[in-house]
Amino acid sequence: GAAAVQVKAGDFVTAAEIAAGHFYFQPDPDEFGVNYASFTFKVKDNGGTANSGLDTDQSANTITLTIEPDNLPPVVDLNGSKAAGINFAGTYTENDPGIAIGSKITVSDPDEGLGDLIESMTVTLTDRATGDTLTFADPLPVGFSAIFTSNAGSIKIEISGTGTGAQYQAILSSVRYANSTEEPAGAGADPTRTVTVVVNDGLVDSAVATATITVLDVNDAPTGTSSTIGATEDTARVLSAADFGYGDVDGDAFASVRIDSVTGGKIYYDADGAGGAAPVLATLPRPEATADAPGCPAAPRL
Repeated sequence: GAAAVQVKAGDFVTAAEIAAGHFYFQPDPDEFGVNYASFTFKVKDNGGTANSGLDTDQSANTITLTIEPDNLPPVVDLNGSKAAGINFAGTYTENDPGIAIGSKITVSDPDEGLGDLIESMTVTLTDRATGDTLTFADPLPVGFSAIFTSNAGSIKIEISGTGTGAQYQAILSSVRYANSTEEPAGAGADPTRTVTVVVNDGLVDSAVATATITVLDVNDAPTGTSSTIGATEDTARVLSAADFGYGDVDGDAFASVRIDSVTGGKIYYDADGAGGAAPVLATLPRPEATADAPGCPAAPRL
């Protein structure tokens, strides 16, 4: 619509214009305070001035305005105030201790100097996998509490307590992500986690800050099992995969066995299995593929 026109001393504004919401006071930008401004006025009726009548108040009245500061939202930054944006990207490697969900984390409220403090913070792991945890590296300060809610697909920490940005910054810097399994990335099927953070000043939420964590698996060493097996005199004993007691915490398949030494008898490698050419005495150490099992070519023999 049309631009607003500033009212000057002596101007009249009709009751109809006031009722339509066309008459308002505008403080100067970013200013507030008790008894910030005032103006005087006289009301007028529609009775006219015939017969020496008076249609205007004979005494000036005053309206005094107190301007409340606006409530600016608090701010959480997971990657430091000097880096672009408020989000963070990190890496967690299998069997590592817990990692922070940010670097040079900052939490602040622009209105803190006016007494506006932070009242709560919510930290949520939105795509929880088996073995995932969110913990605190340090105890919460006195006056603060945390409620943990764990569901099949998420972990939520709700921290509450009236505090400064610095106090909430210390709490958030203490949050750690970790995973207790031997394949936190699910053998590459689930390679990332997402953690969101929101702080609240009692009325207004901050923008959501997000930590994206890349999760890396590490191939753990398999294990074999010492055992005593039977054989018949003057008869070759074909060794099978089961003889080696293979185990692997990652669930990886048995790929091969390395024969390092032998005492009493000899290890042979039969390239075409039983019934073919004569077996060849193995030169040690020698790795043997697990395909070389009974019934397969190239079975190792005692």
